[in-house]
Formats: sequence, C-alpha cells, structure tokens
Amino acid sequence: MRRPLVHAGWITQTLPKSLPDQIAFAYLDSDRDDSILTGLEHCVPRLAPGALLVLDDYGVF
Repeated sequence: MRRPLVHAGWITQTLPKSLPDQIAFAYLDSDRDDSILTGLEHCVPRLAPGALLVLDDYGVF
C-alpha cells in the first residue's frame, strides 16, 4: 500500500503542480477562504467515485 503524499506549502503554489489524475482521499487544511476555494477547484474534478474530501478549519476565524 502506498503512503499518502503530503505537500507542505501554500496551496496555490503546491496543489496545481502535485495532483494525480484521480484522487481517493483529499485533506485540505487552510484557514483562508481563497486557499480552500483553490483546493476545491483543483481536487473536486479529480475525485474518484466514492472518494472522500475533508476540509479542516474552514470558517473558523
């Protein structure tokens, strides 16, 4: 089994360059609305059927 890949850094800089064609699990941890939106824009179209997408801290200010 492959371990998950963790890409530390600003979502707008790391996410678009690092995503596979299909995603089974995505965990977006951001305290900024624009970063969450970027994450959703890039991840949602790649979600495989039955995939899980988790948002952490969204809306907590």
